[in-house]
Amino acid sequence: MTSTLKRTGPIVRRTPMVARSRLTRTKPMTQARPKSAPLAIRRVVLARDGHCCRCGTRSNLVTNHRLSGMGGNRPEDAASLHVACAGCNVWFEDNPTQAYAHGWKLKLGWGPTKTPLAVFNRLTGCFDWVLLKRDGTAVPCLPPAAFRAA
Repeated sequence: MTSTLKRTGPIVRRTPMVARSRLTRTKPMTQARPKSAPLAIRRVVLARDGHCCRCGTRSNLVTNHRLSGMGGNRPEDAASLHVACAGCNVWFEDNPTQAYAHGWKLKLGWGPTKTPLAVFNRLTGCFDWVLLKRDGTAVPCLPPAAFRAA
C-alpha cells in the first residue's frame, strides 16, 4: 500500500536565509574612501559661497564636486567644490551641457582654478563669473566668450 502526500500550503522555511559571503569572509573589510570632502574644506566653501551658485537659495545646501568621475581622481581643495541646493545638484546631472558651460561641472583635465564659475548674484538676479583659488577665495573674472555680449 502506497500513500501519497499532498501539499496543502506553501513551504515555510524555519531558518533565516543568511548570505554565504558573510559566513565565509576571512579578510577584514577595507575602509572605503569617504565620498565627501574634508569638513574643514566644506566649511571654507560654504563660507565663501553662502548660497546656491545656480538659483541663490540658502536652504538645503550641499557642497558639490565640480569634477565629474570617480572619487579617486578628484582633488580635495576648495577650487574643486561649490555650493548648490539639493534641487540644483540634481539639475546639474540632468543638464550636463549647461552645467559644463557655466563651470558647475568640469570634465577630467579641466583645471578647477582655470575654468570660470557662474555664481548667482542675489542682488542683481544675474550671474557673476569668478575664478576659484585653492585656498577658498574667489576672484572676479570675465565670462567665457560664449556668454559675452557681441
